[in-house]
Amino acid sequence: MLPLTNGNASAQFNLGMMYIGGKGVPQSDDEAIQWWLAAAQQGLVVAQFNLGVMYQKIDERQQSIRWYRAAADQEEVEAQFILGRMHDAAQPSLLPQFRSSVSTAYDINFDNTHRSSQPPSPDDNSADVAAAEAGDIEAQVNLGIMYAQGQGVPRNDAEAVKWFQKAADRGHAQAQFLLGMAHALGLGVPQDLVQACLWFYLALLQGEPDAIDAYNHLVMNMTAEQVAQVQGLLRSQMAPAEE
Repeated sequence: MLPLTNGNASAQFNLGMMYIGGKGVPQSDDEAIQWWLAAAQQGLVVAQFNLGVMYQKIDERQQSIRWYRAAADQEEVEAQFILGRMHDAAQPSLLPQFRSSVSTAYDINFDNTHRSSQPPSPDDNSADVAAAEAGDIEAQVNLGIMYAQGQGVPRNDAEAVKWFQKAADRGHAQAQFLLGMAHALGLGVPQDLVQACLWFYLALLQGEPDAIDAYNHLVMNMTAEQVAQVQGLLRSQMAPAEE
């Protein structure tokens, strides 16, 4: 039995989520859209954003822009970002193309990684390890890169992710970007596009230039349910710490 919404926007949105995921009801994008429309027309920003995503996926550009703009007008940052990018030429829409481009970026990004320090060398990797273990955030990023490249140490993607994670959790923008790529490609961690999108977004908020296109390509190829998961994680990440 479907829950009663009684015209409640949040209940309408949740019912749309049930349909998009086929949870307790037959999966139906059309039903999801109808319930999100009902919620969006009442001003629920997450429903407006999800409609923007859905209409973009089915190439209804004007409807997509309409709902992204409605969400952007309510200070939805992701909607503002996507809306600002939609004037560009059409982006490649196939996720394998995205993964291929990100894979290439993961391999070549390290040439431009050491913007604030000299690249590590095989001769001084012990110093990098010691500094990273002592909490030096740049050393943690550098050590992650060494493991990702197999530079001075055996290549080990899991170890690379371990050090990227430590620096990313402390707000290092490039570590956040590299961690996002690891999640997008399944290098050192199970492939997880939601986590990839989360870390790309946190990196682009800090101005990491490589994160912008990566985030833009990825979010446009995710399901509405995945986008909603990213939004929930972002709200958790950005919520002020309780006293």
